[in-house]
Amino acid sequence: MKIRNQFPLLKTDPKLVYLDSGATALKPQMVIDAEQQFLMKNGTSPHSLTHRHGYATNELVEGTRKAAASLINASQADEIVFTSGTTAALNQVAFGLVNQIQPGDEIWLTTLEHGSNLLPWIEVAKQTKADLKFLPLTKTGLIDVSALPKLLSKKTKIVTFAHSSNTLGGFNDVAKITKITHQANSQSLVILDAAQTIAHIPIDVQKWDLDFLAFSGHKMYGPFGIGVLWGRLDLLKTLTPLMFGGGMNISIDPETKSYVPMPLPARLEAGTGNISAIIGLKAAIQFLEKIGFVEIQKHEKALKDYFAQQVKLHNLTKEVDFYNLETEGPLILFNAKKWQAQDVATFLDVRYNIAVRDGEHCARLTNRYLGINTTVRASLGIYNNFADLDRLVEALKNIDKALEIF
Repeated sequence: MKIRNQFPLLKTDPKLVYLDSGATALKPQMVIDAEQQFLMKNGTSPHSLTHRHGYATNELVEGTRKAAASLINASQADEIVFTSGTTAALNQVAFGLVNQIQPGDEIWLTTLEHGSNLLPWIEVAKQTKADLKFLPLTKTGLIDVSALPKLLSKKTKIVTFAHSSNTLGGFNDVAKITKITHQANSQSLVILDAAQTIAHIPIDVQKWDLDFLAFSGHKMYGPFGIGVLWGRLDLLKTLTPLMFGGGMNISIDPETKSYVPMPLPARLEAGTGNISAIIGLKAAIQFLEKIGFVEIQKHEKALKDYFAQQVKLHNLTKEVDFYNLETEGPLILFNAKKWQAQDVATFLDVRYNIAVRDGEHCARLTNRYLGINTTVRASLGIYNNFADLDRLVEALKNIDKALEIF
């Protein structure tokens, strides 16, 4: 079966050119079926282990946990904590570490971070009087690894960054950054936001010697409302839970007003999770593994290379500024010289049925790097083809007609 045919939206709207996978990837039929079949044939709580349906649900949840652990090469399934998404996972890490951060400790990140990996640390720095600092970037928006040995020190407590920026793309050298960070301070922690890479390139938390990692299901052809926090088991044990409630405690003592927490990962999974989404997440993992990351990388690179060639062939830089055609990854960031980003995105949608993202992309400090506030982002997925990019090229060739839609 052709890959595009596995996505219902591309069948119900066959003329759609969907170039917004960086915001959320479309869902293949197998993911939709997995959620639907669970709700129709079971739909019970995994906490109700006494009856057979509840037991079966728990087995399905733990099956997804094992699949997620395998996907990122975690050492054991108990290192996988289910959250509502990358935002919740990163908040759990940040605020779970508050009691371990002292005044003067350094928290390093970049100006290209998504708000979910910036705002929590701003708040944590305020609460702990830690020193929030920004890592230097190269001309292509990657972390300048060569500068790190002179910047990081015994004061460095946290180094956190996106594997790939959600605006400029590119892939940071995680292994080198982690090695330099741990050499500067063996107690420092490296936290990776993998939301923009989990569906595109293989991830290996053990090989890279990471401490924590976060990603979302909906970025990887999976359901909304489900994400993963991975951490080394010894470090997860030190986190203060972000949420408290049912399922995360063994007993409560009214006399001492204390409780005994459940073992990991339940200790960090208070309440009943988004079970149908967890089931769908396993189907998304299976979808990616069936295609294979070698094929995914090959396909997406061919698409971006083709688009860069078309830009040159049609002299599109005369009317359009492109910011990252030379970087790796499936993102294309641009602006029309004479039009606002929102006008361009509206023109592409109304006139050419092309779906893109415009604005600040939840990365509001990117303007410090680019010198502009808003941009248009076209982001590629496994279902895109050369015809999609041909239509984007055709639209940009006619960008001077954008006013005609209003």
